[in-house]
Amino acid sequence: MSSQVLWTDEDAKSHSDVIVSIEKALHIFFEKDWQRAVIDQTTFLEILGQYYAYSIWIFTTSFLMITLVFFPRSYGVNRTTVMIATIFAMFTYFGYPVAPPRLVPKYGIEDTNAETLNLNPYGSPNTGKSAFADPNAAFPSMHCGWSLFVCLGTLYALWPYKWYWRVLGVVCTIWHWLLTTYTIIVTGNHWTLDCLGGILYILVCYAAVIALSYFVGFQLRPYDHDNRERQMLRMERTGSYRTPLLDEEQPVLTSSSEEADHY
Repeated sequence: MSSQVLWTDEDAKSHSDVIVSIEKALHIFFEKDWQRAVIDQTTFLEILGQYYAYSIWIFTTSFLMITLVFFPRSYGVNRTTVMIATIFAMFTYFGYPVAPPRLVPKYGIEDTNAETLNLNPYGSPNTGKSAFADPNAAFPSMHCGWSLFVCLGTLYALWPYKWYWRVLGVVCTIWHWLLTTYTIIVTGNHWTLDCLGGILYILVCYAAVIALSYFVGFQLRPYDHDNRERQMLRMERTGSYRTPLLDEEQPVLTSSSEEADHY
């Protein structure tokens, strides 16, 4: 779905002017300052360019595959969340295209990917055209949204386990979100407001999908909370113990001579 069917590049640039005016009103227009601080560090910008081009696909697909295999009860909610958020983002790109900073020269933000790596996944910096992607799809930033999704999805998958597993999961994934957000701004691919939009899309979709999974779509429920509650009560009553990574379907190991009930 390309916005170039209904909109011109000038339309997308005018929408970027609206984004910039909002950022200035909120005092969050710092894209140029961030880029100027590292513009002479060619090697660093090359690393950021490679990270921008490939990390989003590697991390997102790897996360979904890992949850499918090792945390299947959380996979349904995570898969549905990222799908719905991405679909809404695509409709936004089509209905209100926004040119990225690198395609609006008057703000003095350069296309560092094209200059340091000759790398531009979204088309020529001169024409903004691409046969495979919409170059005027800046708002919302799903680079920021998807990277936040990996962090929140990890927390959600580890939620029924011990608190230190949750903390470890967040620590291992939050850096990806922070680095991605920094990268897409410094390389001139997104405005700050684009990042806030991506965050909002993911948070709203996550909340909606989780709510629906409990109250409407029971097939998306990641955990059998009734069984889990019975299990915890049984463990407290019998003094049983098991590791947090054992499947709920396995029998509980007890210290008493009585055989544990199966559920």
